Amino acid sequence: MTGNVVFVSFALGGAPGFVWWASVLGIVTFLAGAFVDGRIAASAGAHRGRHLFIPEVIDASPGGLRPRNLHHLLDPGKASAPV
Repeated sequence: MTGNVVFVSFALGGAPGFVWWASVLGIVTFLAGAFVDGRIAASAGAHRGRHLFIPEVIDASPGGLRPRNLHHLLDPGKASAPV
């Protein structure tokens, strides 16, 4: 994140080749991810497995986090879910 702050400074200072919005977008998405992870950590408590479960599900879902991609977690006996 230090690099993004430096790049914003370069862009606001008028250095050629730097745009302020790209670095600000990086900072904002970092803060959003930190907030989401903080909420996950608060809901999982001290249990490490629960803390890792939600990010792994999000990371492993091929089409994004949609209910139809999570059917195998809810009912492992089913071969496929209705689409």
